[in-house]
Amino acid sequence: SGKIFWAHKISEIIGYDFKEIKKYFLGTSFVDHQETNFNDFIVETMKEEKVLLFLEDFDQIMRERNEVETVKSCDEETKEIILHYIGHFEREKILMLGSANSVVNIDREILAPGRFDVLIPIFPPNAKERAEMLLHHMTNGLLDDSLLMKILKSNNAHQLPFWTDVSKKMKVFSNTMLIDFTQSLKKKIRNTYLKDPSTEIKITKKMLESALKDASTKLTPNYLNQIDQFIADVSLNNYEDFSRRIDALETELNHYKTVEKPTQSIGFNHNH
Repeated sequence: SGKIFWAHKISEIIGYDFKEIKKYFLGTSFVDHQETNFNDFIVETMKEEKVLLFLEDFDQIMRERNEVETVKSCDEETKEIILHYIGHFEREKILMLGSANSVVNIDREILAPGRFDVLIPIFPPNAKERAEMLLHHMTNGLLDDSLLMKILKSNNAHQLPFWTDVSKKMKVFSNTMLIDFTQSLKKKIRNTYLKDPSTEIKITKKMLESALKDASTKLTPNYLNQIDQFIADVSLNNYEDFSRRIDALETELNHYKTVEKPTQSIGFNHNH
């Protein structure tokens, strides 16, 4: 939920160059017909000044291995290389960020003090933020006299209050789901305009509900489980800092949790 955005933002705030560690940097690869590996990449990066390294799938790469895994994997090698050099990062002005869906399976050795010991929770947007983002994605880059802007204005959809009600229905929606909603709604507005070429066309409740349904397809059980795990992680590690935010997110998630009815026996009980 906006992990790369925040990694970029952190690099901006501290004045470091952002550099993403691509998958092909891990293990051994060929660049300009020269064999290179992740160790070489780290060594070269440490020669630079003020670099923020960003690594996706951190929880997968840095997970705790079990005894059955006898063959050393590319991920295991990556972990060993990072552990080898991490003590030099601060002196060499290297900051490394890893994005993870959960910290629960990450090797405790990795999270030890002086290593990856700062946990930054990236929350899904709340209702207020969702409304602001909907307005942004619907109006960003539009000229005042553009067709869509004229239609939005005729519905007061160029102002924040228009988006408040629908944003409340988007419980635990990710940034991507909000973008999906606005893309879907723009298509519906366009299709309506093609049938009725007027800047006075109405953005109806039916159109909003239909776009909401389209965006909800990514609201899968797996995604909801990730949110549940996120709440568990952040409650354990950062509850004092984000208590209100955590409680609000949990309330939203509970909206999707069905309460199981007690099983009732059908038929008669026979005593023998």
